[in-house]
Amino acid sequence: MNKLIVAVFGNEQDALKGLNGLKELHAEGTITLYSSSIAIKDGLGIVTIKDMDGRGGSGTVKGMAIGSLIGLVGGPAGFGIGAFAGSMAGLLFDMNNAGVSADFIDDISDAMKPGSITLLAEIDEEDHSAVDTKMEAYHGLLFRRLRKEAENDQLVREIALNEEELRELNTSLSDADDMQRTKIKDNIKQRKKKLEILHKRSVTKLKDATVEYHEKEAALNGQLKDASDHKKAKITKKLAALKEEYQTRFSKLKAAAQSSDEYL
Repeated sequence: MNKLIVAVFGNEQDALKGLNGLKELHAEGTITLYSSSIAIKDGLGIVTIKDMDGRGGSGTVKGMAIGSLIGLVGGPAGFGIGAFAGSMAGLLFDMNNAGVSADFIDDISDAMKPGSITLLAEIDEEDHSAVDTKMEAYHGLLFRRLRKEAENDQLVREIALNEEELRELNTSLSDADDMQRTKIKDNIKQRKKKLEILHKRSVTKLKDATVEYHEKEAALNGQLKDASDHKKAKITKKLAALKEEYQTRFSKLKAAAQSSDEYL
């Protein structure tokens, strides 16, 4: 199951060992490591990202979910101040991309004390035990959440609602007097502006979904090359599930984007 995990360590050495532990689990096919990064919080509460080379199971790559999560915890003092330091729209966008709740961000921010080192990763795991054992071995305080896809569904619903309201406004024009027509036309203009914003967001989501799918597909195919027959069967199943989930998400977003485009 696709999850975001965050492990907070007391020092960089343990955090790197924790990351290597995830790579080992990826190499043996126990989990799939899609992306990872290490964040360091200094004595002033400023979060910086430690750059590392490589991709997926062989190194680290800031995937979309991880990049958004870093943005959320990377404020001067975590989520709480970050909400006021940046735009709320940008904050919510990061939360939607990461697929996590505000409570999850608050928990992580509270755990990231000055001087702490935090490992962030997006993984696919069948059970908790393997990752739990690795993180506990290096004294990592572990948080995990399933990634939510509710934001895409909400976007599709918002587009459909705005389209319905536009249809109703256009219908009401024929029976309206001059004063009413002016007001209705203003409402139509505002609805179209909102729909244009939603349309642009759906197009961005379509591109992001495709990029994310191909990155995850590459990580799984990399595992497949050296896997045992037993692990190959599981990885092949993951690939099929990934493709099905992507196709479902893509078709919904594409339909919404095409539909909204007709009103613009």
